[in-house]
Amino acid sequence: MFFKLRLKLTIYNSLIIGITLLLVSMVVVFGSPGLFEKTVQREMGYVAEKQVAKRTRFRNFNRHSHLKDYMVVEVDTIGNPRAITIPQNKINISQLELEALVERALGGRGNSGEIRFNQRGTFYYLLFHLGANGEKMLVFADKAAITIHFFYKVLSMISVSLLLVFCGSWFISGKALKPINKAWQRQMEFTADASHELRTPLSVIRTNLELVMDNQEQTVVSQDRWLMNIKIETDRLIRLVENLLTLARSDAHQQTMETSCFYLDEALMEIITPHQPLALSKNILLTTDFESKVEMVGDKNRFKQLTVILLDNAIKYTHDGGRIEILLHKKEKMVELVVSDSGIGIAKEHIPKIFDRFYRVDPARSHIGAGLGLAIAQWIVKEHGGTISAESVVDKGTRFIIKLPLRYDSLFTTCRCGK
Repeated sequence: MFFKLRLKLTIYNSLIIGITLLLVSMVVVFGSPGLFEKTVQREMGYVAEKQVAKRTRFRNFNRHSHLKDYMVVEVDTIGNPRAITIPQNKINISQLELEALVERALGGRGNSGEIRFNQRGTFYYLLFHLGANGEKMLVFADKAAITIHFFYKVLSMISVSLLLVFCGSWFISGKALKPINKAWQRQMEFTADASHELRTPLSVIRTNLELVMDNQEQTVVSQDRWLMNIKIETDRLIRLVENLLTLARSDAHQQTMETSCFYLDEALMEIITPHQPLALSKNILLTTDFESKVEMVGDKNRFKQLTVILLDNAIKYTHDGGRIEILLHKKEKMVELVVSDSGIGIAKEHIPKIFDRFYRVDPARSHIGAGLGLAIAQWIVKEHGGTISAESVVDKGTRFIIKLPLRYDSLFTTCRCGK
């Protein structure tokens, strides 16, 4: 699809530029008679110089394409044609017609001009004086032939220009369509992955509903197992749809950040505290090292969402008896948040891809999540002008490093947090 679109764009662009060049060239060359005549006279002057240099030994006259539309006549002191050079198959003229043409040119007022010659059309002429003895040289050009010559000359130049324009347009259109193609592929992958992720919980819900409907005589309590499965998958489906909506809105730049001034360390503790029991249930040691009263301007709820994503992943992938550490420190005009664990780790080749949507290091563990959390985390960090990166060693643990600028907009330059 994109190849055909690229080809169409290139052809349309080349045609528009080609037609424009042709029209401009025709107007410049043939729309200005004075310019055209001067160009013809320069050509005739060049022909005369060549003939003077070689005189009657001008054997390669017809080998030069730019000389083939000209006729050269040398005239003796009394006005008789002495040496004539006529391009082959170009000008068919009799001796009488030639003598009449020479006579009219010699009888003209100037050294150049036009001669309307019977039914033969119009000729341009240019007169040269060869020496003090009175010998002259006349160069004639058939106006119709020379016009066609210039037309083909301009056409050939436009053809070469069109070829260059086509190549340039092909290159530029490829560059222009590259991000569109990438976005299209990303959208196609997003749709396919979303459909796959939605299919699983919907299938589970449908299966458990069928089990309940097949046993309608049973009590609600006796079918609690199937109903609980439906609830779990429904909650999972809701979270998945919310995450998909978040990413779709971020792509469309529809997400709005509710900016406020808050203490980042306090916001993080609001998330870490309720996760402590979950960590203790797996005998995981969860420790923090925060610099107090770290002021931040941004979306407090999004920072909480970021913390939930990183902390949930750390707890999920850390073995019983492991350790999770969360650090928060200011460094010059930046604040650095580090979430590290002693979990299963991530292989080196997977690290560049873990922030991609729906990407999972271990597809067999797809029941744990849809692979959207880190993509949302990256979006939150980028929206606040920060960066997020990961360092990991298999079976030793993973570290996520978030660096955020300590920004104060005009609303909070004088109003500090807590005042």
